Amino acid sequence: MLKCSVRRPVVASAQRAITKVSSVRSLATEAEASGIDSDDIVTIELPDSSFEGYMLDVPELTFQTSKSQLLQMYKDMIIIRRMEMASDALYKAKKIRGFCHLSVGQEAIAVGIENAITKKDTVITSYRCHGFTYMRGSPVKDVLGELMGRRCGVSFGKGGSMHMYTTWFLRW
Repeated sequence: MLKCSVRRPVVASAQRAITKVSSVRSLATEAEASGIDSDDIVTIELPDSSFEGYMLDVPELTFQTSKSQLLQMYKDMIIIRRMEMASDALYKAKKIRGFCHLSVGQEAIAVGIENAITKKDTVITSYRCHGFTYMRGSPVKDVLGELMGRRCGVSFGKGGSMHMYTTWFLRW
């Protein structure tokens, strides 16, 4: 009975690793084989049912971008996900004290907002701000340093998870 319980996690983790490698490979293959030049403009149209405005104007439902911008957004989401997973591991190892509000699965919010606004716009965050801090220009090392209370953190280790502040959040 003990042998069965030991073998199952090994098989499951091996299957996850194989799936992960094949999914990355297929994404890279599909991106290269798409036939779209990295500088070509791609138009994305949302259906009319995407937004329902009540006493306000509905935003534009078409968005123009390039393949290289879309790939950069995807890379940013991967970096934020890996940073959040590392934060989770550090929190469970008791290297991060206090609260640690993670945004695993919500990476597209920070990436999407940052790509929709300009660098002159001000950003104010509270919970789940690690991705925004990275997207506004802070290195991953500084975000993790802040979470661990280190002097190299974006707020010199004094703010923690909820109070990350950088000059990049203000207008440039």
